[in-house]
Order: sequence, then structure tokens, then C-alpha cells
Amino acid sequence: MQGAPERAVSIAVLTSVGLVAQLTAGRAARDALFLSEYEASLLPAVMFVSAVASLLTAFAIGRLTARVGPRRTSFAVACLNGGFFVVEAVLLGPVPRAIAAFAYVHISVVGAILVSTFASVVNERGDPTYAKTVVAHVGTGAALGGVLGGVAALLVSGTVALSTVLYVLAAINLLVGFGTWRIGAADRRPGDGKRAAPAGLRSVWSDRYLREIALAIVLLGAVGVFLDYAMKAEAQALYSDSQSLLSFFAAFYMGTAVLTFVVQAGAAKPVLERTGLTGAMLVLPVVVALSAVLGAVWTRLWSTVLARGSQTIVSSSLFRSGYELLYTPVDASKKRATKPLIDVACNRIGYGAGSVVAMGVVAAAATSTTAVRGVLVVAAIFALAAAWMIRRLHAGYTQELARSLREGAVALRLDEIGRKRAKIEVG
Repeated sequence: MQGAPERAVSIAVLTSVGLVAQLTAGRAARDALFLSEYEASLLPAVMFVSAVASLLTAFAIGRLTARVGPRRTSFAVACLNGGFFVVEAVLLGPVPRAIAAFAYVHISVVGAILVSTFASVVNERGDPTYAKTVVAHVGTGAALGGVLGGVAALLVSGTVALSTVLYVLAAINLLVGFGTWRIGAADRRPGDGKRAAPAGLRSVWSDRYLREIALAIVLLGAVGVFLDYAMKAEAQALYSDSQSLLSFFAAFYMGTAVLTFVVQAGAAKPVLERTGLTGAMLVLPVVVALSAVLGAVWTRLWSTVLARGSQTIVSSSLFRSGYELLYTPVDASKKRATKPLIDVACNRIGYGAGSVVAMGVVAAAATSTTAVRGVLVVAAIFALAAAWMIRRLHAGYTQELARSLREGAVALRLDEIGRKRAKIEVG
């Protein structure tokens, strides 16, 4: 196929490579910086601060996206992200402890916002039928970007100063912003111009379907905190200097990125087709619950890496492929106002709640190992609760799609339906 929509998809795939590459390398630098300056016991506290900052930012981004659209918003966030990296690179030498704390919050907050707004740009380029193909291609590009970002961070971990890494991340963000802008204005859907942009929080609260999505994301956000703390606490027990920590985290993010790429390229599409959206999403909480229990029984660095790694891999592949499609039946004006809130704000509410729980477990535990075990047990409980909530989303998606088709909020590409029908008949 040729034309503007197909060119936009190609640009989106290339942009997703750079987006996730800088995100992966940035996380490795963030973790190395913080753990080289602070004790792991302070991780829940900085996670809580990040959660509060993300929550406030998500409300502002939700309003901005509803007003100017995801394309302009994503471009502005990419440029802002690059600017923060430049500031951190300049001030890292004079005030390393302050920059280590600031960088942790910045990368945690802005990185998630950038992924959410970019996903909104891509999501609005297709209808519910075409979107599965678009999301699968972009997901593969994102997985490849994770591999490249992890490899790059690992290669430079022992030879290049962290300040130089921060400058490179700033440059990549400018390229990501340019690519997002080049994707083009989102396709207007029937009825878009007739609907006033609703208030995001009010829409989430009043819409049962969106409310259930939000609750699932809150639970999974808390799970991420528990697994993140467990792995980083075990890592700091073995590594102390920034270069060793950067090497470890770069190797971790590279390894998970490679496996994410393999799963995304080889399993995402067939799993979606065979199990549906919620089936693909359910893999995440089930795998996390099993690996967390294993880590609680055998508390070692390898077991916490397995738990955190499996969560990262499945979240960025199977879960993400199903999750992004949950929004395709939602009216564009409502989606613009609510998706950043659910993607980021609800995730960070879970992040903040999880941080408070983790702080309580760490304070009550007699040793670091006991704290890690307790946190992993709580992670398994939250993961099972998330699995129950995700199972409820199938009926909501079907009802939302039927309603949107009746109201004309979404339209299907008849040529795509015809091709799929012909393929089925030939087969």
C-alpha cells in the first residue's frame, strides 16, 4: 500500500526505535546515578516523589492534549525531555547528589508522559480494524529500540562519562520530537468536530469501561514498584560504584529489550489473534505472580532479576499490544482527555501507593533480605488482583465498540475488512 497513512506508519516505527532507545539508556543512567549516591532504602521515597510529580504532570498533559492534540503535545514533551538532559549533564559535576535525585524523578515522570503521548499520536492514525497492524509494527520498532538503547548503554558504561551519555540522550529526544511531528496530524474521525472535549477526570470516573482500565493500571503500577525495589536492593548489595551499577543496569535493560523484541516480533500478533486483547494482557499479571513467589522463596539477585525482567518483557510486548487497542473504540475527544490520565496518572497513583507500602515493609523488616521477600509477596497479591480486573475488560471493550459504531464515533476501513474476509475465504 502507498499513501500518507502508510508513510506515517513508517515514520512512527522509526520514531519508536529512537524513543525507546533513549528511554532504555536513560533508565540505566538514572538507576546508576541514584544508587551510586544514595542507599537503596531511599528508593521507595524517591519513587513516591516521582509518583506525585507524575500525577500532577499527567493532569496538565491531559488538558493540553485535549486542547491542542497529541501531536503537538508529544513534540513539546520530547523537546522538554531533551532540555532536562542538557541541564543534568551540565550540573552533574558540580552537584552530583542533587542531579542524581532530580534525574531519577525527571526520567521517571517525563519518560512515561512521552510514551503515552506518542502512543496517542499513533493510536489516532488508524481505526479499530487497522489499528492492530499499526500497533504491532510500532511495537516491534519499540522493541528494537530497547535493544539498541541497552546495547549502547552497555558499550559505553566503562568508557564514557555519564554526562556525555546525558548529552546524547538530549540529542535523541530532539530527533524523536521531529519524528513525532512528521507523523502528521491525526485522522479526523466522524463526529470529532461536533464533540466538545470532556473533562478527563470526570470522564474516567463516570465511564465504567475507562474506570476498570484505570483500576487495572493502578494495580500494575504498584506491582512495578515492588519488583523494581527488590531487584535494585539486591543489585546494590553486590555493586557500589556508578560504573559497575551502570554496567549491570545496561546489561539488564539490554537483555530484557532483546527478549521483548523476540516476544513482540514472534508472539504478539498470534497471541492477540488467538486470545484477544484481554488474553494477551492477562499474561503479565500471571507471569509476575509466579516469578514474585519464586523470588520470595529464593531471594537472590537472579530471582529478583527474573521477576523484574519478566514484568518488563511482557509489559512492553504482549500487554502493551493488547492495552493500546483498548482505546480504539473510545471517542477521540474523550480519549485525548483521559488516556494520559490513565496511562500516567493512574499508573503513578499505583506507583505512589506501592511506594508507601514498600516503605512500610522496609521499615518493619529486620534485614534487607526480609524486606525484599515481603515486598515480593505483596507484589504477587497485587498481580492476582490485577488479573481479576483485566478479565472484566473483555465485555467492556465489546460494549464500547458496539456503542461507538452505533454513534459514529469510530468507523471501520471497509477495504481492510474485505481483505480479511477474502483471506479467510481463501484459507
